[in-house]
Amino acid sequence: MGIEWVRDLSISVFGFTATLVVIFCAVVAYYTYREVRQVKAAVKTASDKVGETADCVKDTVDTVREEVIKPVLSISSLVQGVRAGIEQVVQMCKGRDEDGGGKNV
Repeated sequence: MGIEWVRDLSISVFGFTATLVVIFCAVVAYYTYREVRQVKAAVKTASDKVGETADCVKDTVDTVREEVIKPVLSISSLVQGVRAGIEQVVQMCKGRDEDGGGKNV
């Protein structure tokens, strides 16, 4: 057994170890790739669900705006106008009463 035998043995061990390390790294890279693909698919699915929810919320808000808020605003405007008109009539009548009456002035 000479130095050549030790050299050949160390080269063989190094080659075997390097092969195992390369195989291990390839397996880890493959599993990482699969996990990333699954996470990417899950994120895409979640993103699609968020988009669908946003569309549903937008439709709901549009419906509430058209069916509830606009009619309530119209009725509120009408009530405010009638109230302002009644206040004007009451002020006009009070002004006449304070001056001593309507037609006799």
